[in-house]
Amino acid sequence: MKKIFNLNGTEYLAESLVDNVLVNPTLPDDFYVCSYHERDAQQIKMFWAFAYIETDSYLASNERYTDYKTRLTLFSNTTILETEDQFNKRMHRIQAEWLRQFPTGIMYTVHCLDDETLDKPTIRGRFGSLEDAVSCCLNGHKREVYSEPTTENL
Repeated sequence: MKKIFNLNGTEYLAESLVDNVLVNPTLPDDFYVCSYHERDAQQIKMFWAFAYIETDSYLASNERYTDYKTRLTLFSNTTILETEDQFNKRMHRIQAEWLRQFPTGIMYTVHCLDDETLDKPTIRGRFGSLEDAVSCCLNGHKREVYSEPTTENL
């Protein structure tokens, strides 16, 4: 359940707030596909140079064999499918690698809207713990100069 948090006079809706870092904030619908030219002043005010965290769990991407077959045959009946045994072995390898990188099963991704990419927030890092992600937001991967976009530098 998301809550309202007030940071520097601006209200944000998010799952939690850790050391003034938002975790899973509610973002505008087009936030990850919107160029700077199209962002409104409120988005810039709320998110420019403001690192936040989004989480993903392995279970969120856990696909069943029947889903795999449906997805791959939806557009082509000539697709060569893995057998169910091959599929299950591959999924087991993927899960093992995920858990090696993210031992709790949760991936914490740090994003920041800045001028490194023109149409989406920059990914500052992916971490296996909330503490490391918060540390990145507060201390790591900061650039020397952040300037709000203007028509001159777009």
